[in-house]
Amino acid sequence: MRIAASEHNENLRQLEHLAPIAFAFLLRFLTWEQALIFAFVAVLYAAFVSPRLFRVTQRPEEQIKGYSAGKLAYAFSVFTLVLFFREDMHLAAVAWANLSVGDAASNLIGRRFGRARLPWNSNKTWLGTCSSVFFSSLAGIVLLLWTEFPPHSGNWNARRGLLYSTTTAIVCSVVETLQIPLDDNLTICLAGGTFLRGLSLARWPSNWAWDEWITGLLVSAGTGLAALSLKTLTLSGLVCGVVMGSVVYSSFGAQGFLLLATFFVLGSLFSKIGYRRKQLEGTAQPDFGRRSARHVLGKGFAPLVAGLASIFFDSKQIMNVGFTAAVATALYDTTSTELGQLLGRHTILLTSLEHVPRGTPGAVSLAGSAVGFLAAAMIGFEAVLFKLISPIGMVCILLSASFSVHLESYLAAHGQSDNGRSGQLLNAFHTTVSMLLAMLFAKVYL
Repeated sequence: MRIAASEHNENLRQLEHLAPIAFAFLLRFLTWEQALIFAFVAVLYAAFVSPRLFRVTQRPEEQIKGYSAGKLAYAFSVFTLVLFFREDMHLAAVAWANLSVGDAASNLIGRRFGRARLPWNSNKTWLGTCSSVFFSSLAGIVLLLWTEFPPHSGNWNARRGLLYSTTTAIVCSVVETLQIPLDDNLTICLAGGTFLRGLSLARWPSNWAWDEWITGLLVSAGTGLAALSLKTLTLSGLVCGVVMGSVVYSSFGAQGFLLLATFFVLGSLFSKIGYRRKQLEGTAQPDFGRRSARHVLGKGFAPLVAGLASIFFDSKQIMNVGFTAAVATALYDTTSTELGQLLGRHTILLTSLEHVPRGTPGAVSLAGSAVGFLAAAMIGFEAVLFKLISPIGMVCILLSASFSVHLESYLAAHGQSDNGRSGQLLNAFHTTVSMLLAMLFAKVYL
């Protein structure tokens, strides 16, 4: 079978992308300083050597510029992993496996054999993504056990290593499919490194508070059935909402559940206000604002993650800030969108600052941003009253929410979002960014 020159060059590029993983096996023998020097040499290679010796692996636009931003991002990501995982080189190796093996497998196998496209990214295939998960999991567990051997922690075992490698592979493979205007070598490094650091800090509970789970299930089911009868949820939305509510109640108590309920009630109300006008302008939520499973997961993914993470982390105060930030950001976004369409007279795109019609993806208005900020502040104030967070924690939340909502608008203006599945993925992404930022602020200032 004859392979086109462009495809042949892309295959060579992916092999060059895959080959450096062999150096990860040296992490078992190198000191941190030596590993850092190796990683810095890789940056120099990507900047000066590869563009001259391996021009065939460069894409046309890279040959014009004289360098490959993707290769530089790859090398810089490896350097960053080594730099920040000084005492945990086995974790750097797992993230490296996803960066190298997972990304290459997704490209090579998905491009050659993949047919069914992902609904939120037509450039990616299901086969490519599944291949990324499988091969990066396999490479991750091998490198994890190799670099960690002999184990220097008493509770280290292959089962926990399998958990580390597979869950990180899933996270990185999903992030790689998102249409974000940032090189995927950087996003994989950021997602994988952050997730692995979180796993390494997790405590494993010896027992479960079953009474809290049962209470949360009953309260969530009752609330969900009421929402279903009021036609604010679909059946699939009810199922997801009950699961989410149960987790939140068991992790953050009645206070956290009430915070989540505040978002849902106000978000549903704001969606219905001025619905006829929004319909005429083509900006209304479908089905009169009823939330299905994808809507619930889009805005509720980060609160759900915060609830699950709080089970495994002792830093209750920081987890409370992260959860509150996720809820506040979700309400900020919903309020600025739904009420901004009614109140905002002048809407602009953050990418170009040009005036655009209301309802344009990524468009923002001063009025919409103002009411969204007030809604987020209300969630923060409610959390302070419930003693979930401190006033300083509220400041952290408002900063992270403001940044993340406008980040989402910027990405949407780049054409990375729509009103369907990719839009909900972007909702999950920016609320998660807000949660992590708020937790980082809280770690520093609380």
